[in-house]
Amino acid sequence: MARRFRLFIPNIPCHIIQRGNNRTKIFLKTEDYRFLLEILQEARLKHQCQLYSYCLMPNHFHLIVNPQQAGNVSLFMKLIGGKSDACAT
Repeated sequence: MARRFRLFIPNIPCHIIQRGNNRTKIFLKTEDYRFLLEILQEARLKHQCQLYSYCLMPNHFHLIVNPQQAGNVSLFMKLIGGKSDACAT
């Protein structure tokens, strides 16, 4: 089943939640939290998104992101997912 279309409007903050598959843990050690924070820093600079807040939990995280241009949130999350997948292998 395809996911629903998401509309991201520039300069309107959005709430993003990313969960582990079947709610499994995505952060196994302290370094995993630090690694995600480094990726968030890189993604927000590269894709011009303001990161207002975040909450990192063992099996998911929440972000409040304000994109400066349409499409930036998708690129922002793509970079995060790609870097995270590369680390997991």
